[in-house]
Amino acid sequence: MLFMPRQAGATRAALLDAASRLFAERGPEGVSLAEINAAARQKNTAAVHYHFRNREGLLAALLEPHQQAIDAQRRELLDALTPGGPDPLRALTRVLVLPLAERLDEPAGRRFLRLQARLALRQDPIHPASTELVKRMRRVVHKRLPAALARTRGELVQLMLFPALAERARREEEKPGSRRERRAWVEALIDAVVGILAAPVGEEDKA
Repeated sequence: MLFMPRQAGATRAALLDAASRLFAERGPEGVSLAEINAAARQKNTAAVHYHFRNREGLLAALLEPHQQAIDAQRRELLDALTPGGPDPLRALTRVLVLPLAERLDEPAGRRFLRLQARLALRQDPIHPASTELVKRMRRVVHKRLPAALARTRGELVQLMLFPALAERARREEEKPGSRRERRAWVEALIDAVVGILAAPVGEEDKA
């Protein structure tokens, strides 16, 4: 790959661009490899197989650059946290949300968010800083909630967080908002995540 011919590199980029658009719109399972080849204007029907081996390889090539960037940002934010701060759950939630929200800045990032919403509950391996973030959030949440309820609320966060970001990405593709308005929206999203994780335990869950 270090010495990929220019034409091969252009073909690979065209396939990634076509796949990101189609996957964001219809999900990975709703798009055939033939459609991706056609959208990328490739006459070679085996182009996807040649460059990515299969659908999962193509999906990984789309997701990995964004996941690496998000993980690097989370590592910086985690390193900057003050131990024993007044609201560790909110601080950690900001580490969770802010790097994702930054994907709204670019078309490729917005497509990533729309695609990620379709994959929210997939159990893919995660990067080291994101793994550390999950561990810290679990420790904080488990002090407030029974283990089973903590897991349920964690799933609810994923089901709310990624579709919300995907919808925001879709809207910004149509009509970008102001930076001030987006910052307010992101803060409201952080509030919503904290609200799910910090809501009081109901009487039935206490039993």
